[in-house]
Amino acid sequence: MFGDETTGGRGPGSAVLAAGAVLLVCAGGWLAWERLRPGPATLTAARGRLTLAEEAGEQPVFAPRESPEIWYRVVLAEAPLGTPARLVGEWIDPTGRVVQRNAYDTRPITHLPWETHVRFRLPADAVSGTWRVRLVSAERDLHSLPFEVGDAAAVKGGGP
Repeated sequence: MFGDETTGGRGPGSAVLAAGAVLLVCAGGWLAWERLRPGPATLTAARGRLTLAEEAGEQPVFAPRESPEIWYRVVLAEAPLGTPARLVGEWIDPTGRVVQRNAYDTRPITHLPWETHVRFRLPADAVSGTWRVRLVSAERDLHSLPFEVGDAAAVKGGGP
């Protein structure tokens, strides 16, 4: 008959089922993308060294009577680009006491590797022995170094 079309078994619910299937496929693709997409880069440090402000080389022993300003220079190997990193430097004496804590944000990191530093003026009455400095991010140690405080001859077992 004229005007009588066969639907081939497709009723009005077929369009709803097809739309639901398309939504399920899209949602599944989005979830897979979210799981596979790389997350924000975590901070990792490649190396660190202790120096005086003007010196490029490493310094193994610091004499408290000279009250030097010690620089802890750390190279970040991985970090999220385009944003600053929130870091904390801790200077720990031989008894385990944190003598100074430096909390700071770096400038926005534009390239890797990225060098950052914390500074500490060693007091003239600083306890002799093995100290430690560490760089922390979000309660996680990125890098740490031991260093000696005292006269070079006394630290090495020599002396008058």
